[in-house]
Amino acid sequence: MQKIQDRQILVFGIFLLASFFIGNYVLADSAYVNINNRESVTRIRAVTIDFSAPEGTRQMLISNDSGLYGAEWEPYQESKTWYLEYGVGTHTVYVKFKDKAGSISQIYKDTIQLSPAKEMGVEFEINDGAKETISRKVTLTIKYTPGVEGMIISNNEKFTGLSFSDVSESAVWALSEGSGQKKVYIQFKDSAGHVKTISDTIKYSEPANYINDGVLLKGQGSTIYYLGEDYKLHPFSSSLVFHSWYSNFSKVQYVGNAKLREYEIGSTMCVRPGTWLLKFNDAPTVYAVEPGCKLRPILSEAQAYLLYGSAWSKKIIELDTIERSMYQVRSYDVTNKDKKIVDRDRDGVNEAIEKLQGTSDRNSDSDNDGLSDYEEIFYWFSDPTNTDTDGDGYKDGAEIATGFSPFSSGKLKEVPEGTYRYPYGSFFSTSNGNYYYVGVGGIIYSAGSATNLTVLNGNSLSKMFVNKPPLRFNLNFSNAQTLDINVNNIEVPMIYAGNRLQRL
Repeated sequence: MQKIQDRQILVFGIFLLASFFIGNYVLADSAYVNINNRESVTRIRAVTIDFSAPEGTRQMLISNDSGLYGAEWEPYQESKTWYLEYGVGTHTVYVKFKDKAGSISQIYKDTIQLSPAKEMGVEFEINDGAKETISRKVTLTIKYTPGVEGMIISNNEKFTGLSFSDVSESAVWALSEGSGQKKVYIQFKDSAGHVKTISDTIKYSEPANYINDGVLLKGQGSTIYYLGEDYKLHPFSSSLVFHSWYSNFSKVQYVGNAKLREYEIGSTMCVRPGTWLLKFNDAPTVYAVEPGCKLRPILSEAQAYLLYGSAWSKKIIELDTIERSMYQVRSYDVTNKDKKIVDRDRDGVNEAIEKLQGTSDRNSDSDNDGLSDYEEIFYWFSDPTNTDTDGDGYKDGAEIATGFSPFSSGKLKEVPEGTYRYPYGSFFSTSNGNYYYVGVGGIIYSAGSATNLTVLNGNSLSKMFVNKPPLRFNLNFSNAQTLDINVNNIEVPMIYAGNRLQRL
């Protein structure tokens, strides 16, 4: 009898053990990372990664490093563009997933061979090969072979303070000031990390009574204009917009109306990035202004508090609706027709996840608690269908916006890792009084301190626009680059030409 019982226990134990391994095998097998739809070779570093994560996943960690060093948690999405490291050979992308409870998965990975062309074929012409021009504004026609992915354009061969942008087949460029033989340089970079610099020349004859671009002009009227590199007059719509760029009128050059009529009227000037928050008079949405006249929506009052402090509403200026056309709004929309991903409210949470969470795909804040579905699902792990997750009588959004946790009666001490980030173009300070600047792409620059305003003053920015976050941000400052004066184009208006950011 005892032997039978022992055998039954043994069989049951084997069954439990087998069930454990089979269950884990099924879980592991249902999750995957897929680079470029399982293609084996790519010529460029930019690849598309598709993810299938374990059920309940809220965040993911992605890296080209096997130890995921330096990677930061980000909201889970089913597909995203990713850049491999430079260099020919086999590249591996490593991913971990995290669920609402904070449980972290094993590492999932996929590999692909990066194999650009052996020779970098690049060439360009100024104005289709013309020998002379009377306009500083010229057009560069560019040719390049597959695998060439970045370029820098400059009027000198040092490329000081400049960074690579995506390669393109054409670019509008401004020659250096003054008559004479002008040389334009383009430095190219391919996916192997190889760099090649070439140049072309053209003779520029400066017209009589020429006014250099980048100056402020005013005629007999009340409007002040910025003369851009496009040789158009860009009007300031209000004194608030003007003073986001200039503290006073000392740089204004007064001319007759006849001189102004020599120029075309261009687009209205945008608010300087990193200064005022912005809203339009027909809608409640508040935006942060980023370089190139781009607007990043502020998701909630909670986010506004975490980034700009309790007095964030005093940083808002309101513009007429007609000026909205001058800006490009960054979207959180994850709609992808090819992959049949639907996001009707364009809040960054796709329809499948909304159904799983019980939220609406037609309302970005389904429970109307002042915290968007996106923030609740991916940042706070609070209940997006319950206005008061901890049941203390206060809405989730209101609690965070006053520095309290939506889960308990305690106060918040830091911003959750891998969540909120300052918009591009922002200055912020840390508790030790150091200043930092967030460049395009999220690059963090050291920008002096409260006792050393050299960088701030050199870039014509008021100390009032340095943000002091009420909570600590988990950011790595060890690799912060030093912000140069007048090199990173912080104090001049910028605009996007395709995907390349250039002076207005």
